[in-house]
Amino acid sequence: MWPPGYRGFESHPFREIATIKADKSAWRHFQRFPLSYRRVRIGWIDGARKRPDVFRQRLRYFLRMTRKGRQYGLVR
Repeated sequence: MWPPGYRGFESHPFREIATIKADKSAWRHFQRFPLSYRRVRIGWIDGARKRPDVFRQRLRYFLRMTRKGRQYGLVR
């Protein structure tokens, strides 16, 4: 049985998941983060999709912090 909300998150059309997977360190840490944290961060990044400069900035910051294994923001 899947944890509540798991399928919805995994089927989310976040195209940049390949970017996270390409960075082995970031992907390893990303998979260890709590599901709630991953969902919030993906939503935060994806919320800036219509503003490409902000979107890229958020994605870069997320990758930098994730590589270090650090969670940021209010949801930890």
